[in-house]
Amino acid sequence: GNWWIHYGFNKAPTPVGYYPAKLFDKLSKKATQISIGSVVGGSPSIPSPPMGSGFLPSDKAALITDISLIGEDGRMTPFTVNTDRLQSKSSCYSISPIQGAKCSYGGPGGCSR
Repeated sequence: GNWWIHYGFNKAPTPVGYYPAKLFDKLSKKATQISIGSVVGGSPSIPSPPMGSGFLPSDKAALITDISLIGEDGRMTPFTVNTDRLQSKSSCYSISPIQGAKCSYGGPGGCSR
């Protein structure tokens, strides 16, 4: 069916939108990949801005928390599988591995293309 997006799992989940099933021909049964991330822009002449709080993954970095999967039965399961990271310039931006259903991300920016 449709793929719904919710927020507010510490309270009653609130739907904020969905992807209609007709947009996908291979996702009617299950997903094979989930992407979580952030994007910032820049140009050849203007350095890129900071991402998140401006800190690389650390205690001060921005957090994504309560990462969970919700099954067809509506039950929430913590995200505990191994993940791959894709980072374009790890000196400017980075993301930590997902551990304990959370990860930290960000960076100072300042990169040029």
